[in-house]
Amino acid sequence: LAEARRQAHNVAQWLVRLAHSYMAPPIDHRHTLLRWDPKRRALVTQAFLPNLALELRLTDLTLQFREHDRPSPHVLDVDDRTPAEVEAWVLVELLHRRLDRDRFSKDLPYDFANLMTGDAVPYTTEMLGDGLRELAAWFDSGASLLAGTAEDTLRLGRPGTVWCWPQVFHLGALVAAASPSTRILRIGMSPGDDVNAEPYFYVTRHDSHALMPINRDCCLPRDVIARQTAPASYVMDFLHARIAKIAA
Repeated sequence: LAEARRQAHNVAQWLVRLAHSYMAPPIDHRHTLLRWDPKRRALVTQAFLPNLALELRLTDLTLQFREHDRPSPHVLDVDDRTPAEVEAWVLVELLHRRLDRDRFSKDLPYDFANLMTGDAVPYTTEMLGDGLRELAAWFDSGASLLAGTAEDTLRLGRPGTVWCWPQVFHLGALVAAASPSTRILRIGMSPGDDVNAEPYFYVTRHDSHALMPINRDCCLPRDVIARQTAPASYVMDFLHARIAKIAA
């Protein structure tokens, strides 16, 4: 799972590059947020040009443009492809659509450690099938549980939309705590990181520190979830309890 997560996180930055190149960037970089499509088990950009987006299917790490939210014919399997080859594919796809390729930039709007670049080291997914399927399963369950918790928390308002924050590769939804003095909270799911190796759920204040690794004491990790007889209910109870505690 760790290697599948590392490579998927790297490949997802191509989605960010396109969104950042063709959308006017707000201060908080919300234009780079990705949505989860459970039917295709894919992360998808917001439409960065009229009716045009890019998706990354997590089960096999394939990239595909979407027009009017429907997949276009050309698919790129990144296995054994270098970042330079992926860039070439992106530029050809933009050329086919007669789009201004000069606007495309590989620059990211944030720092990203251990970013794969150039033509020296390829993405290698051939042996990662089990890890990629597990990663997609965590995104599936995470999106469902976070959406349900957000809807419960925002009873009188619009449910919080579940997004992927690509800098840290977390799924999350923003919710407002009951106390007016409490800032916006983020309920989230991480597939693991350098601090917490296994996937986990969490609740944190959504502020300048919200994109840092989450303190282990504030997390509900995979091994605890796996021991429960009703894991989905246990996760939602944990999220509700953490929301109440932080808002108190």
